[in-house]
Amino acid sequence: MAKGTAFVPDAAWIEAFEAQVTPAVLLHVRRYATWRAHSVARAGGLGDAFYADELVQNALGDILAGVVHWDPTREPLAERLRDTVRSRSRHDRARASRFRHEAWSESLLARMSEDPPSEREYDRAAVAQQALQALRDAARGDREVLKILDAYAAGAVDKADVLQASGLKPARYTRARKRLRRKTLQLAPELRAAARAA
Repeated sequence: MAKGTAFVPDAAWIEAFEAQVTPAVLLHVRRYATWRAHSVARAGGLGDAFYADELVQNALGDILAGVVHWDPTREPLAERLRDTVRSRSRHDRARASRFRHEAWSESLLARMSEDPPSEREYDRAAVAQQALQALRDAARGDREVLKILDAYAAGAVDKADVLQASGLKPARYTRARKRLRRKTLQLAPELRAAARAA
């Protein structure tokens, strides 16, 4: 496929994909993604159930869009999905390891040291707001990521709600969501946790 050319699968490819994208295959890949997510979490990155689901959905979406090449005559779909999940999670794990050394932000450390021990848990809403602002700063100039952040701030949670609130098409949403996830991985650890929870 020439660079810049849209991927258009033929009938045989579509038939093979539909025959192999069974609930059993998706469950198998989801379990594998969960195992890989634990590895990323141990390195200090995103490692929750949402991240595992995102790995599987992104792998499926990229295969359907032709971003990841799959030849049904050479390998089963499950194997290509696992390879894609492994590749993405390996990249995320390496990135999380590189940024693991980040110190807590000075403002939070100062606040925690000033609070009496009984009140040491910081205000989650304030930290979530700080995480959102940090993500906005990191996404400056990326209008699609900012639209997703605005949708989250307005209370959208599900993908369908975010799509409706942001006005993004599904493919653009998926790409912007990947960029947002990369920006989240670059936040300090306590902000990263707050961004996932917000």
